[in-house]
Amino acid sequence: MKKKIMIIDDELEILDVLERFLSRNDIFQIETYSNPAIAIEKAKTDNYDIVLSDIMMPQVSGLDILETLKSRDSLTKVALMTAYSNKHKVERSNELNVDLYIEKPFQNLRDIENKILNILGV
Repeated sequence: MKKKIMIIDDELEILDVLERFLSRNDIFQIETYSNPAIAIEKAKTDNYDIVLSDIMMPQVSGLDILETLKSRDSLTKVALMTAYSNKHKVERSNELNVDLYIEKPFQNLRDIENKILNILGV
């Protein structure tokens, strides 16, 4: 059974890189969104195994997305991505039960894929 992944980032290049790399694995069904407001509405109506979201975006922050998803469905795994990590964001993410924290720029896409597979129990 395919694992549904939603990727949210306002940077189209990031969406493209992650989608192309993760699509190599046939067990993933991937949807990408550059508009976090649209993505969060979609996540409220569909079930995803994991949501990868940038933290800093113009309309909705990744922390808001994490809080919304975890309050709605604790089974959905959430990974937050950021190029601007700081102590407050990490602590807040942990309080909201983030499943994975990914720093940009990505050092190793295979490592990210393996972490996703591990979180999903695949």
